[in-house]
Amino acid sequence: MRAITTVFLEFWKRRRAVLAYDWDLIDWEEEEDEVRPQFEAKYSKKERMNPISGKPEPYQAFTDKYSRLIVSASGIFFMILVVIAAVFGIVIYRVITVSTFAAFGWALIRNNSQVATTGTAVCINFCIIMLLNVLYEKVALLLTNLEQPRTESEWENSFTLKMFLFQFVNLNSSTFYIAFFLGRFTGRPGAYLRLINRWKLEECHPSGCLIDLCMQMGIIMVLKQTWNNFMELGYP
Repeated sequence: MRAITTVFLEFWKRRRAVLAYDWDLIDWEEEEDEVRPQFEAKYSKKERMNPISGKPEPYQAFTDKYSRLIVSASGIFFMILVVIAAVFGIVIYRVITVSTFAAFGWALIRNNSQVATTGTAVCINFCIIMLLNVLYEKVALLLTNLEQPRTESEWENSFTLKMFLFQFVNLNSSTFYIAFFLGRFTGRPGAYLRLINRWKLEECHPSGCLIDLCMQMGIIMVLKQTWNNFMELGYP
């Protein structure tokens, strides 16, 4: 079946090329990348002659273009710092909560203080991720419009890149912390590092950090999929 499909596509390409030559449509593009109306409205007063088409077109000055790109890059960097700050807040929560749960009145929580801390931290982290996703989409849209891309394809590429960076950092920053940093800077017996000289920094389970990492990834994946299904079915 795959061979038949491949042969059909190759013959269709040949037939299409013959028809395009016969009808004098070789230079015709199916989807012409037109200039965005917003770009034309913004720079219609500044035009220059296109050396290829010989027609006047809106012109964006070099300084204007790159000043907008610098502002947009600064906005992206700031939002990444917001994610790092959120992760740092989760780390502080884990440090304080694990000590609180270890001295809790219920034996069930006291004996499983680390698991309880990880579970509640992951749930809080999930809520932060979902809130930041909503914020990031609005910020990415604002920054992309601020850049004033010339064509629709440039606008889509710029917006897609921002959303990819935002969501990649947002979804993976906590997992990256657990996988590579959790339990690495706790000190040694007799000289443990403490937060403001009070709370001991969190350590991994004696068997390793794999349990924390699995809980982090599993809970976020399940909750995210549940939320997406709920929004797909319940949100009009």
